[in-house]
Amino acid sequence: MLQKFNYFGEHEDYTIRLCNPNKQQICFLNQGFQQELSLRFNEMSEFHITIPYKTDGEAFPYYDRIKSKKLILIDDIGYFLITTVDETDDGIVKQKTVTAVSYTHLRAHETDQYL
Repeated sequence: MLQKFNYFGEHEDYTIRLCNPNKQQICFLNQGFQQELSLRFNEMSEFHITIPYKTDGEAFPYYDRIKSKKLILIDDIGYFLITTVDETDDGIVKQKTVTAVSYTHLRAHETDQYL
């Protein structure tokens, strides 16, 4: 897991991809969505991303394919397994909030809770 940091200690931009469980790429998730990556050494790393249905008036074409048990690939970091997808619609903004955990950590510890 090679990570790059800028002068201020912030993680540099990385490419995020939504993938099927067989690791086949579906789409990119780098359209400026709100995201948070919590990397932990020797513990479960987490990734959170909020994906709106519409961005700049255009619907995100892969919105319906964002589901639990799919994978998210973050370049130079690894795969994350989507554990929860919460959809909210307040009448103005429809969005999905995704929580994913480190797939490598799950496989290393054979935790069946998420699999």
